[in-house]
Amino acid sequence: MALSEPSRRSVEDFYASIKSRVGAYRHDSFAYLAMKTATGFELILGTLLLNVERPALPPKGFQSASVKVGHFRLADLGVSREAFIEQICAGKITIADDEFLFSAEGIPASPMITFWPLNPESARAGSRVATLRIAGGRDTRSQIDINQIDWELRAGSPTFEGLHDLLNEYGIHNYSMGNNRVDVFAHSVARILSTSTINGEAAKISVWLADGLAPAEVAVGCRVLDQGRVVKRLRVSGDDIRWQRSENHQIGEVEFPVPRAAIVDCTAIYSEVAQHHDLVSDPTTFQNERRAAYEAIDPGLETLRETLAKSRENNSDSRAFEGAITRLFWMLGFGTAHIDGNRETPDILLAAPSGDFLVIECTTVLLKPDYKFAHLYKRTRDIQRSLSNSGTRHLRVLPVIVTSSSSDDVKPGIQQAGKLGIHVIGRAEIDQMVEQTIISATAEQILESIAAVAETAPSNALELLGNDDF
Repeated sequence: MALSEPSRRSVEDFYASIKSRVGAYRHDSFAYLAMKTATGFELILGTLLLNVERPALPPKGFQSASVKVGHFRLADLGVSREAFIEQICAGKITIADDEFLFSAEGIPASPMITFWPLNPESARAGSRVATLRIAGGRDTRSQIDINQIDWELRAGSPTFEGLHDLLNEYGIHNYSMGNNRVDVFAHSVARILSTSTINGEAAKISVWLADGLAPAEVAVGCRVLDQGRVVKRLRVSGDDIRWQRSENHQIGEVEFPVPRAAIVDCTAIYSEVAQHHDLVSDPTTFQNERRAAYEAIDPGLETLRETLAKSRENNSDSRAFEGAITRLFWMLGFGTAHIDGNRETPDILLAAPSGDFLVIECTTVLLKPDYKFAHLYKRTRDIQRSLSNSGTRHLRVLPVIVTSSSSDDVKPGIQQAGKLGIHVIGRAEIDQMVEQTIISATAEQILESIAAVAETAPSNALELLGNDDF
């Protein structure tokens, strides 16, 4: 079936975007979720990963009465990346002895294909991931009873707690209700390693490069910050980096002088395309005095990081998550009040140095437009009204939901929250904020980015919660 012109162009743009680094993608793998329908097993969700290293995959797929899940290397299927994408676009794929429909009767056979040079969530986490989305016409919300599927999986062999537990086991982390789709992810081929460090007045930057690529095509761009001010900019070419080759990748190192307690904002570049960026600092010094003080209690933020990691697990401690988020915002320069109330009160109240407020609701479960939205919006309005009565109506009060889930997992909830002017901070943003604590407090910058969402809320936003379209 012929693709539409925009869809065909999206596929071409995707291939063109990875042309300079295609030699690194030697370990493509495909993870999928298929469900039984009246026309047979249909592909509900697929993830084609263009991997630069050989992935560790489950030994075999899983099947229950109504669900099939698997994760395989394309090389093991004996099919090329281009041929496999063509199968998907044609509406049917073959995996071993299974045949899955992607376009069934009554569904447009020609999918809608969209290309993003930068996956938004990965970009927020500091990494370039080119993404091609192939969306079918089946609305999965009309055919999937998640509660029923969860109970079916609890009786399976092996046993899973539910659909999300099953998908996580097979490396499918971008599930959300909506049209069936396949996402193709081309990962970054170079990155700044976490072993990069500053020791006194010497910065040592380590860069990782995928096997099969030329070190001469690498560059490292750096901004040296001292007390929040850029004092030096430099770019180091691959020829000036010391390289060592391992079995399946290459490691380069470069050193240069910096002021004591400086921070270096580094970007790994390949073939003139930025691949990854990160902040490098001296682990014994901090430009953010709040982080320095907190490190004396929690060295390396080890406890904070562990709490945030556990918040992404099933049955996690929501109170512990709230406490960790409170401490994180404090290090970022906010005045914080952790409110231990009932479900009708917000979890955290934050005050920026400017006097503006953030009203925070935390959640470790999937985001739904339920009472959390309504109560958060209402409490924000109540606080604004109280400030007005006190003669400080000029101060802004902005609603925020902080979730331990990824943006893809809660995408429908993010869209609905936006209708109320509620900003959503997800997993990638939290990780990024943890890294931001090494620099001077950034409370005002964070507040302004949140304000941009709040300003879009209509004056009758609360009434939307009762509408079927919300």
